[in-house]
Amino acid sequence: NSITKTIVITSATGDNSKFGFESDVEGFYTGSTDTTTLSVSSEKAYKGNSSLKVAIKGTTDGKTDAKIDTQVIPAGSTITFRIWIPSAAPLKAIQAYCMPHNADWSDTKWHAKWGGYEYLTKDAWNEFSFILPEDTDMTYAQQLGIQVETSGEGDFDLYVDSIDW
Repeated sequence: NSITKTIVITSATGDNSKFGFESDVEGFYTGSTDTTTLSVSSEKAYKGNSSLKVAIKGTTDGKTDAKIDTQVIPAGSTITFRIWIPSAAPLKAIQAYCMPHNADWSDTKWHAKWGGYEYLTKDAWNEFSFILPEDTDMTYAQQLGIQVETSGEGDFDLYVDSIDW
């Protein structure tokens, strides 16, 4: 007789999340290249040594994002983003999201967790968690990301790290 067991080893100093940004932006991109740039940074890290730096040029009533097109998150999963929020930034709100969609984008489902800037902890990591419903169509592609709404002019940096489900 024999027993087979799977053992997961988690490093106390490394980042074993689905997206840990230890070496590159891992497929993330922005649709707002004139107002947002993405890079890997060692300035802030939730776990490990690096994070995704989202450098934003704020505008009045502006929107920007950092996202990835994927199809990896199982239905029923709790998705958690860790986002470092700066103080004194021209921010209205931030949301972490997952959007399953069909091939031509004519059918989309939006699942997200919003955070109003006034309610977030500044100069610290904030967690944004939400559940991808059990009835999510797993034949759909998924877009995973953050969306940021700005309230005025000004440059600032957000950091995203340890996205997990």
